[in-house]
Amino acid sequence: MRDDLFLAVYPLARRAAAVRSAAAKGAMKASWLDREDIEQEILMSAWLSLGRFDPLRASLPTFIERVIGTKTTSIVRRERAQKRIRPEVNGPGIGTVHITVTIELRVDIRRALQRLNRADQIVAQLLLEHNPTDIARKLRCSRAAVYRSIENIRAVFRRLGLEKY
Repeated sequence: MRDDLFLAVYPLARRAAAVRSAAAKGAMKASWLDREDIEQEILMSAWLSLGRFDPLRASLPTFIERVIGTKTTSIVRRERAQKRIRPEVNGPGIGTVHITVTIELRVDIRRALQRLNRADQIVAQLLLEHNPTDIARKLRCSRAAVYRSIENIRAVFRRLGLEKY
């Protein structure tokens, strides 16, 4: 990331995000979305996009304006789109999985895995890329032992309320 570039362009990005988020809020049907949430998502997109900035193609202010304009349009389109399931009024963040929820989920999963014994932790790690038969071959144990480990993993996840993961 180019944090030095972001600090240089932050006032412009903040102003453009404020103007665009106010306009986007007026253009959207969703009343559960705050203008500040839209502004924050736009600024985050601008910051993450700085790695793609090429001074030979455009000036930094022009690049930021383009990124902010594109992101704002994307947010409006996403919120206007016909959806099968609408988010709850008290639901988290903006439409997609919010980064905080993702981080909290990773922490919860890591805690669950730490509660397992070493053999079950190894099986859990191998399950990311292999099926139970391959795991049994790799560990030189029976498939029944692998399935017992899988059941132990599921039991820990159930106890912590993470059964769907």
